[in-house]
Amino acid sequence: MSLIFQEDSSEFLEQIAALERDQLTNEVICEVVGRLKKMKRKKDLCLSWANIKAALATVVDDSLDCITEKNLRHSFFSVYEKRCTKIKNGKGSDGYKEFLSAVYVLPTTREASALQLTPRSRPVTPSSFQEGVNEEVFKENYELKQQNHSLQNDIRERDAKVAKLEKLCQDLTQKNFTKERKKTEQKRLTEDSKRQLNRAMYWRQLYFDTKDELEIKTTNSLKSMHSKFLKIRRQQAKPVTVTVTTKTSEISSDDELMQVIADLRTNVKEKHDTIGVLEDQLLESQDRVNDLLNQEKSTKRDGKSYSSDVREASYHLMDLGMAEENVSGAVRRVYKCLTGQELMGPLPSAKTQNRFGNEMKSVSRQQLKDVLQGEEDMTLKFDGTTKASHHAVEVEIATKDATYLIAVKDQEGGTADQYHATLNESLNDTGDNLLSNISNTMSDRVVTNQCIEKKLSKDKGQDLNGFKCAIHPLDTFSKDVDKAVKNHEDTIKIDNPAPNQLFRSAGDSWTMTMVKAISKIFHNDKYSSVGPDLDSFIADKLAATPINELSPTSSTVYHRFVGNRFHIYFLDAGLVFFYTDLCVLFFETISSSTNPFPKAIYQWLKSEQLVTTLRAVGLIGKFISGPWMRFVPSVNCILDLNPHLLEATEKLSKWIADPSELLDGTASPIFPTSCLKDGVFNILTTSQGASLDEACMKLLKVLLQAVKDVITRQMSDQLPGGKFWDPSPALYKQAQSCGVDNISGERRFGSVDAYMKKAPNASLEKVEARTMFKGNKTASWLEGQDSKSRKRAIEVAMKETSKTMAVEKKRPLERLEAHRESIRNQRRQLSKMEEKKRDQVQKIIEDLLEGSGLWRLEDIEAETRKIKGKGKQVKVLKAQINTWNKYISTVKSKEATVTGKTVQQLQELLAKVHCTPSPEKEVLLKALQDTDTLIGKNISQEWMQDEVTELWKRKIHQVKAGEYEVSYENEAGKFYYLTRAEVLADMILGDLMIL
Repeated sequence: MSLIFQEDSSEFLEQIAALERDQLTNEVICEVVGRLKKMKRKKDLCLSWANIKAALATVVDDSLDCITEKNLRHSFFSVYEKRCTKIKNGKGSDGYKEFLSAVYVLPTTREASALQLTPRSRPVTPSSFQEGVNEEVFKENYELKQQNHSLQNDIRERDAKVAKLEKLCQDLTQKNFTKERKKTEQKRLTEDSKRQLNRAMYWRQLYFDTKDELEIKTTNSLKSMHSKFLKIRRQQAKPVTVTVTTKTSEISSDDELMQVIADLRTNVKEKHDTIGVLEDQLLESQDRVNDLLNQEKSTKRDGKSYSSDVREASYHLMDLGMAEENVSGAVRRVYKCLTGQELMGPLPSAKTQNRFGNEMKSVSRQQLKDVLQGEEDMTLKFDGTTKASHHAVEVEIATKDATYLIAVKDQEGGTADQYHATLNESLNDTGDNLLSNISNTMSDRVVTNQCIEKKLSKDKGQDLNGFKCAIHPLDTFSKDVDKAVKNHEDTIKIDNPAPNQLFRSAGDSWTMTMVKAISKIFHNDKYSSVGPDLDSFIADKLAATPINELSPTSSTVYHRFVGNRFHIYFLDAGLVFFYTDLCVLFFETISSSTNPFPKAIYQWLKSEQLVTTLRAVGLIGKFISGPWMRFVPSVNCILDLNPHLLEATEKLSKWIADPSELLDGTASPIFPTSCLKDGVFNILTTSQGASLDEACMKLLKVLLQAVKDVITRQMSDQLPGGKFWDPSPALYKQAQSCGVDNISGERRFGSVDAYMKKAPNASLEKVEARTMFKGNKTASWLEGQDSKSRKRAIEVAMKETSKTMAVEKKRPLERLEAHRESIRNQRRQLSKMEEKKRDQVQKIIEDLLEGSGLWRLEDIEAETRKIKGKGKQVKVLKAQINTWNKYISTVKSKEATVTGKTVQQLQELLAKVHCTPSPEKEVLLKALQDTDTLIGKNISQEWMQDEVTELWKRKIHQVKAGEYEVSYENEAGKFYYLTRAEVLADMILGDLMIL
């Protein structure tokens, strides 16, 4: 049977209800199900199972109360699935047609068999088709279903009422909000109307004033012209030319005069019309400006993500150092102050601002792609340092115009492979194939950097120009100069006059110790009772004496000595020499401190030898390290430094031969720059007496030689014979982007330190984003773009940040795993070393046991004679000596060398190293002398298995065939065997203890 269903659901249900019972076939049911599947997408509420059930009840003339909607739905879809199955299986057409033409069988709830109703016949009662069922139970069940149905209707009615009340509340809330909004809008419109009215009154008054002025000018012009015309007519002269404003005409009659007047009036009218048009345009422009000012600024662009304006404002505020939790409040207040309007909509939370901080890195990388595009022969600069137990690496790229930070990474260690991986990762994050445009590297002189340069050159397929920082030699200056000073002090035998109060670090000279001690006086709170008084005393004396005319140029009385870096040692040494007499006077006349530390310094300052050393070091600061610090950074290209380095070595050679020019102050600095001729310079170049001047010159020759050696060693590539000494035009062109130092990396680390102190819990990735944005001046680059470019850059940052954060989220886990792998490698290496040491100890013990154990002092001769063969005697004696010296004696003798000695010499040496052991060595001594003393002892032995150390409790029972028979505590009856050398070696190494 084929039915044409109506599009409307209600008409569709009426068509079903109009069917006869014998017309309700399986084909109709299948078409109903197909209709349901199509209407499901449209969410039509009319075509529900309840309505279908009601339509079927009309067809079969029964209420169908015994059939639930679930049974009905299951029955419908069962018929539909059977039809689909028949079509899929491709069964015969006869059986398929019979199935479709069969009358649909209604489902039952009591049994699996179906109840088939005849057309228009009333169905039998449940008791007639369900024999044996208790009628009372069935009726009770029927009543309960009716009650449940009523309750469900009540619940639906109640839910409808609740929904109605909620909608009413929402409507009231919306009305109140609309009312408040209307009040605000009305207030704004009233204020706008007032402003526009005032503006209209102003322009109206201006119009009338201008009109009156113009009329007065026109009247005066007409009067003047009329008087001239009358004058001409009286004189009966020829027609003359009369000039009125910009128009000139020949007036020969009254008609022409009237025409001129008409033209003037026409011009006035046209000007009035032009003024009106301009007034209208001005009012329209002003209205548009007011509309823009009064327009509510939305913080979100699509109701979800914050607008690019909000993000850009957040970038700038965080770049200025504002904390993330304060940014949104600042944006709202600043907007209100500048516009007088409230910023509508929410602003980012602190967590969202943290995400904006990550977006700053993406914006900086877009800046790098923009500024580095098309650049060639760039310079790669990198440096590393240890921060909070992590090795941080900063990577920069320098062009001819600027230096840009591209990454601050954290890596496990400082090996060349780790640096190489970090550099490649940083370059790949910045741009594609960036290494191909890099021609130079700039770093300090760590040996690891040379390996890194080779790896990068291999990656590029071309050798990179490996330049070295020209400022870092100052570090070596101070170290080598101080070594020379220390050797000088050892030669002249300077003793510590206050050995209990003034201590020096290993390798430091007494001169450097004094410089550090003076720094503690001025800058350490422990000596604050002396420092301020000494500071004031020096300032008063300098102000009251003529020396103030050449006082130190720095505003700081004394510079804090934090690490022997660059110029600080030479600078502070000159200052100590400058203040020596004033400090001695202060301690003798003013200071009443009982602190022994200042008293020790006072004793040092009275030493002429030490003061002479301070003078020599200070002169190097004035003529070498100070000019080096000022001149070298002023050179743009590192190859431009070559002739100046050659000139510096020539001057040093001249000064080494005769340093008198330095003492009298007539020498020119090592580089072509001025010398700071302040009070310190004046004192340093003043004669201190013939003997002291001679001693200073002698020391200066040594110190100058140390400086020259550093220059010729570290700057050899840029001196004659070096690979960069005589650069070709191509090399010089490549080196234009390479400056003279990598101090910019030191400054980057300083910024990282400052931010990590401010936010100690911040991740290094977050610190990297802030440092890149600020260091590269990304804010200025962003401001220089047009509005579309800025918006596009921020949208790109929004998309890339999600990927970047996902990658960076994995990096801590990767670093942790790398750290664990490093620890495992260290353990493996340590295990190999321990195993090697164990084998050495075990070999010594095995040789020792060949001579009946460890000998007593009185038994050396007798035991030696028992051993047959000199070779075996030598082996056993060496084992005896090594055992006593290394494992028994508390003080190891450096003279106990057993190589190349005869038996007699070894016996004498054994007698020397023979000693009385400490109490903790008594058990080991007895076991080495008699291995049977361990029989019957309970022991605890460390045992490593699968890199896990365990303690095993054992008992030594007896010795069999030279091996100990042992058993474990939890394995009674089982015995294991260990050699005597293994047990004794474990005792020596601390892996075995007697319980």
